[in-house]
Amino acid sequence: LPTRAHSALGYAGLRRAHRYVHEAIADPELRCLVDGLWDEAADVLARETVDIAAYRAALLTRFGNPALPHALKQIAADGSQKLAPRLLSTFEERAALGLESPAIASVMAAWAQALRDIDGLSDPMHDRLVSIVRSGAAPTTLFEQLLQTITPGRAPLSGLIEQSATAWLRSAMLDHRAS
Repeated sequence: LPTRAHSALGYAGLRRAHRYVHEAIADPELRCLVDGLWDEAADVLARETVDIAAYRAALLTRFGNPALPHALKQIAADGSQKLAPRLLSTFEERAALGLESPAIASVMAAWAQALRDIDGLSDPMHDRLVSIVRSGAAPTTLFEQLLQTITPGRAPLSGLIEQSATAWLRSAMLDHRAS
């Protein structure tokens, strides 16, 4: 649960001008995103191994602690290496149960938008990923290319591609309204 939330807060938090985890988790929209992500993960976690509600409460306390100044830019580094193990297996497990994953798709969209909009994100595939997100490609093509780049040889996750493209477009509309 913590690594999924860190990814969500890193990308979406930076886009909302937050610098630290405690600032991002205090943002009601980002808290809602984290709750949604944790709800999606909880659907496929073995509940007998952990008290999910207690674990979530402990994580929220930790994330909200300003004495732990965990920088979002550090968390957002190396997304090409982190997102597949943090999010894609959960997406696949949920898809196998016939469940959509809007929070996971929103994190994927936030990652792509952060790559497009925020200079200086560290990633071993930075130049390739930025060229994809700044290419002007249709959102479905963009996410297909991103996923092929970070998970070469993996079967396409058409559901994730479609849901991420939808989240990308929804966020673009909200960005446009805010400006």
